[in-house]
Formats: sequence, structure tokens, C-alpha cells
Amino acid sequence: MFDINRVQYEANERKFYELVIFLEDHKAEYVHFIMTGEFKK
Repeated sequence: MFDINRVQYEANERKFYELVIFLEDHKAEYVHFIMTGEFKK
């Protein structure tokens, strides 16, 4: 899912608070992973 704000919302609703924080701090890495399937080092 590419809509980061929606992902954060859904994660928060499902009580995945660590994911919400991760997305806030690492948006570029998340987008890279979604677009390529690879972890950015």
C-alpha cells in the first residue's frame, strides 16, 4: 500500500503502534521497499 497516511491510520486502528512510529521516521525506506521489494541499506 502506497498511501502512507492510510497505512498509519490502519496500523493505529489495529494497535500496531511501532509501525506507526516506524513509518513516521522512515518514510523513504518504506516507499523504497514498496516500490522495489528490497530493503534499503
